[in-house]
Amino acid sequence: MKKLLNVLTVCFTIILLQSCTAKSGDVTFWQATDSGYGITVVDIEGVTSNITSEYSSAPDCGQAGCAVFNNLEEGTYSYSATDGGATWSGSVFIDEGCLTLELY
Repeated sequence: MKKLLNVLTVCFTIILLQSCTAKSGDVTFWQATDSGYGITVVDIEGVTSNITSEYSSAPDCGQAGCAVFNNLEEGTYSYSATDGGATWSGSVFIDEGCLTLELY
């Protein structure tokens, strides 16, 4: 019984360490002023967020009016977006920190 308890303790510790070291990051999608696009819906793996404002230069991460996705685990994600006329698609690599990505 004591050996089983020790094995379980080691396994639990390994799981905790892995979850503590998992990297995550954010991505903010935006569009430029006078782009001519309407409200743009961005989708990453079934989760959507809307771009409702335009910017003259790259906005800060998480800026209101941008499509913002937070706390994504490190890795490559496919995205798609549409404003009802124009469409975009591609992939984005998420690492620690925040990435801003212009749709044009």
